[in-house]
Amino acid sequence: MRNLVLALNCGSSSVKASILLDRDYILHVLGERLETEQSTIHIRFVGEHEIKIVEPNINHVRVLEEIILVLKDRSLLEQVFAVGHRVVHGGTMFHKSTLVTAENVEGIDSVSHLAPLHNPFSVRGIRLVLAKLPGVPNVAVFDTAFHATIPEKAYTYPLPLEYRELQMRKFGFHGTSVHYVSQIATDIIRQHKMKQTTPSSSPADHPQQHENNSNPSNMVVCHLGSGASVTAVVGGESKDTSMGFTPLAGLMMQTRCGSIDPSLVGFACHALNKSVDQVTSDLNTKSGLKGMVGVDQDCDMRALLSRKDDQACLAVDMFVYRLAQNIASIMVGLDGPLDALVFTAGIGEHSDEIRRLTIRALFPILPNVQLDEERNRVHGKDSGGILSVDGTFPLLLVIPTNEEVMIAQECRRVITNSN
Repeated sequence: MRNLVLALNCGSSSVKASILLDRDYILHVLGERLETEQSTIHIRFVGEHEIKIVEPNINHVRVLEEIILVLKDRSLLEQVFAVGHRVVHGGTMFHKSTLVTAENVEGIDSVSHLAPLHNPFSVRGIRLVLAKLPGVPNVAVFDTAFHATIPEKAYTYPLPLEYRELQMRKFGFHGTSVHYVSQIATDIIRQHKMKQTTPSSSPADHPQQHENNSNPSNMVVCHLGSGASVTAVVGGESKDTSMGFTPLAGLMMQTRCGSIDPSLVGFACHALNKSVDQVTSDLNTKSGLKGMVGVDQDCDMRALLSRKDDQACLAVDMFVYRLAQNIASIMVGLDGPLDALVFTAGIGEHSDEIRRLTIRALFPILPNVQLDEERNRVHGKDSGGILSVDGTFPLLLVIPTNEEVMIAQECRRVITNSN
């Protein structure tokens, strides 16, 4: 019986792959530092010891061949019914996860200029799988697709027509992660509303809640990893997000500056005698937290929170301020009162201090939010991800993201609908 999904994420120098049965992992594979002298493949079946292959100049083809080989050895290959590919950018062409055909592989490749560090390698991965596993359906899952529901007034940049005709607009990213997290958050919100509207309670007891529990949920999802974004989600659909034409926009991030005055690019080119490409690279790789503490310093948020020097403290203060600022701004995209503020990804899931500081910074906007300090300290592990005090509203949630499970879910949906 074919019931396994291979979730594949091909980068410029890496391949991440997992085999899933519904939401359960069976196999993890990581090829890293590919096409270098230190290239490595890590292969691990769940519950077993890792197999490690260390050879110079391992490439993407070799990683895929090793995946196929280990699946054959366990008689699992014939159980793979779909391969799901993470694709960063779908441009204006792809608004949802799509069954791969020869035609739309070319379509994905045609928008590679919008994500030159990502899309070409996704296309390479798709073509490799089509060649190595003929007959197995492939599904492209786009990071931008979840944001296809953002209204025109929110995604359009106020630029001349000749610019806009070149797709210079907001696209948004982290869509696969936000989609997954928002589904879980919606269930928690629904259960919470059912508890709060029992016959023994009156609407006056909860004045901020919607009058009707059937109304769509309103949430802000904060994906806080090395890349970071906030998204307004209404009824399971993205209505606005902080990232823009590229992932450089929005929040201050680990190495990205986030939104700044665009005039600084031209000024920096002249003042520092650098090209546009050099300045753009600096804004992507040497800015954000790294830019504040120094390119030779550890800019991991845990390291910064443990430091007491002025630059580290300022970097954390700036991160929190800009996060709270973006949350407040993105709430304009909601369709009613906020039901939940959701934290996910590395910092969002594991930094109780960043969550606490952010909620404190939001007090002027969300004065009724109440954080349960103990729940926050243990990351909501004993309360189903709920961080807020019982009976208070809106909810504060921490929900671990899982893009691979979302990719597998999208594979099943797309293939079922295509039959």
